[in-house]
Amino acid sequence: MRATVFALILLTAAIPAWAANTTIWRCGESGKIYADSPCPGGRAVAVADPRSSADEQAARDRVQRLQTLGQQMRDQRLEDERQALRRNAGPANLGPSKPAAPEKKVSSKPRHKPAAAKRHHRLEDDGTWSATGPVSRRARD
Repeated sequence: MRATVFALILLTAAIPAWAANTTIWRCGESGKIYADSPCPGGRAVAVADPRSSADEQAARDRVQRLQTLGQQMRDQRLEDERQALRRNAGPANLGPSKPAAPEKKVSSKPRHKPAAAKRHHRLEDDGTWSATGPVSRRARD
C-alpha cells in the first residue's frame, strides 16, 4: 500500500516537469479541443507554471500537514467509537422507567346515550326496520 502511494506521489511530481517541456495546441473551430501535437489550424498555448519551487514546496508541506491532521482525527474518532461501544456494551439504556399510572375506575354507567337510543327508524309490522332521516324545516312549511 505504501509503495503504491509513493509511486503515485512520484508520478504526480513528474507531471509538472513533463508539462513544462511539452507544447500544447488549441485546435478546432471553437478552440475547445486541446492536443499535445500540432493540428490543422491549431495554435500553440503557453502553459508555463508561474509558481516558484519554494511555492510548490510550501504547497506540498501544507498537504502533508493536512493529511497528518486528517489521519490523527480519524484515529481519534475510531478510539472514541471503541470507547462508546465499551460503555454501552450492556443492555440498552432507555433511561429511568416511569411508574405505572394508577388505573382509572371504570363506571358501569355510560356518559352519554348510545346511538341506538336515538329513534330515526321504527319497527315495521313484518319485523324489519324502516330508517328515516331528520326532516328539514323547509319541508314542513
